[in-house]
Amino acid sequence: MIEKEYIEPNEGFSQTVVVKTGNFKTLYISGQIGDGVNLEAQTITTFQNLEKQLTNCNATFKDVVKMNTYIVNFNPEIDLPIFRKVRKEFLGTENYPASTLVGVERWQAFHSPWRTERQNPPSSCPCQEAWEASAC
Repeated sequence: MIEKEYIEPNEGFSQTVVVKTGNFKTLYISGQIGDGVNLEAQTITTFQNLEKQLTNCNATFKDVVKMNTYIVNFNPEIDLPIFRKVRKEFLGTENYPASTLVGVERWQAFHSPWRTERQNPPSSCPCQEAWEASAC
């Protein structure tokens, strides 16, 4: 039997859906964004948002098996070291989850410069991130 638990449901989506089958539990976490005036600040708050969702389900970053990252106006020479520095602070230095990082030109959610539907950032902020994570 499959059991589903909806964590922080909103209009049209939930922040996390916990699926239990027998002795196994899988978390599906909606895309998250962070606040801040630059990529580093946004990356930190994005990881904090993910950490909150994991904690709500008695999980940690050690449980994450797949992570997708989308960065608007991605410049690998500048942005990748920033992203990796913050990721290391939250995930450590080994046993990373399977990951995909995609640079996107712009984010279409609600015609805002941000990449997800969750928050309204200041329109002057040039760098945004959206994250998804799956844990089991």
